[in-house]
Amino acid sequence: MQELTINRIKEKTTQGWINGFIGVLLFSGTLPATRVAVLEFDPVLVTAARASIAGFLAVFALLFFKQRRPDKNQIIPLTIVALGGVVGFPLLSSLALQHVTSAHSIVFVGILPVATAIFAIFRGGERPRPIFWLFSTLGSLLVVGYAVAQGITASPLSDILMFAAVIVCGLSYAEGAKLTKVLGGWQVISWALALSLPVMLPLCFIYEPSSIENISTEAWIGLGYVSLFSMFIAFIFWYNGLAQGGTASVGQIQLLQPFFGLALASWLLHEKVSIGMIVVTVGVILCVFGTKKFAK
Repeated sequence: MQELTINRIKEKTTQGWINGFIGVLLFSGTLPATRVAVLEFDPVLVTAARASIAGFLAVFALLFFKQRRPDKNQIIPLTIVALGGVVGFPLLSSLALQHVTSAHSIVFVGILPVATAIFAIFRGGERPRPIFWLFSTLGSLLVVGYAVAQGITASPLSDILMFAAVIVCGLSYAEGAKLTKVLGGWQVISWALALSLPVMLPLCFIYEPSSIENISTEAWIGLGYVSLFSMFIAFIFWYNGLAQGGTASVGQIQLLQPFFGLALASWLLHEKVSIGMIVVTVGVILCVFGTKKFAK
């Protein structure tokens, strides 16, 4: 009986890592797609449109599957998820991407696992072992070190915006993972989007472009991607993964996101991918598996 329970726990953890990986893979296209979109759309419009489009999908899903409304004590946590994941990160990163390349902004995502883990400790009650912090910090330093070694020209204001975006996103991830254990993965992001819809939808009309004739197909695709995948579908996999495998542990898969994103940036935006990226990626992967082994 005990062996069966252990096997079930292992299967749940493995499934959590699979879901988390899919979520991160989908999230990896967010900043390159956002960069393409903000070159032709206002950053506030990009933020509001992605939240509104995903919000309508979320409301439809909640109604179609007849989901019960959240309890009163879940409204504040859902609001935190909405402020961080639906509004905060998209808006701050969109503003930053007006002035820096997607490659530069993607590097900051390397700090996200640490931010998520810290908030998980304070909000979710998780207690990873000390060696977990060693691997987590090492992985983040590898990512940041790679950026410094590349000598990417930075905008101080954009760096501040991206750093703030990562912080609020980490809080949103940790809070969402905690709620997922009660409401379910897709329900959490759906309710967060539903809460945001009354504010985001009017902003779409306020910041709508005067003319859409000159908007390129690439910009529309970028907006569509962040609306469907970044804002809804990826969150379903991500929150399920965090709940199944543990926020602090599965959250370290985020360390791979900068390199998936850089690969997409190279393909979509024709940015250079150096041999240093490959070397650092190997190091980050080792850190990811290190945190998986020693997180608990």
